[in-house]
Amino acid sequence: CSESAAIQLRSIRLATSGEARLPLSEPALMALLPKVARLVLRTVGLSRRAHTLFRSLRSLRKLDLIDVQCDQNAPESMWSALAAASCLEELTVMDCPHFPPLTDT
Repeated sequence: CSESAAIQLRSIRLATSGEARLPLSEPALMALLPKVARLVLRTVGLSRRAHTLFRSLRSLRKLDLIDVQCDQNAPESMWSALAAASCLEELTVMDCPHFPPLTDT
C-alpha cells in the first residue's frame, strides 16, 4: 500500500489503556480516510510536527476525541480537516485541553 493511498476502512479506533499515551506520528496523521464513518481517538498524543488531523474526512459521521493531547500552539490547519467532515452527526470531546473553540467559520 503506497503512502498516498487512501485507507478504505469504515471505522477506526486508536486507543490505549493505562497511563501511557499512544503516539500518533505526523505521517499517520496525514492519512487519507475518505470512507471512515467513525473515528475514535482515546488517550493518544498527536505529533507536535503534525499539520492536520487526517485528511479526506468527508464520510465521517461520528468523532470521539477523549483524552487527546496536542501541542498548545498547533496550527489552525490541524483542525481544518474537520471542516471537510460535512456529514458529521456526533462529536464527543472530553479531556482535550487544547482543542480549539467550536465555531461556524
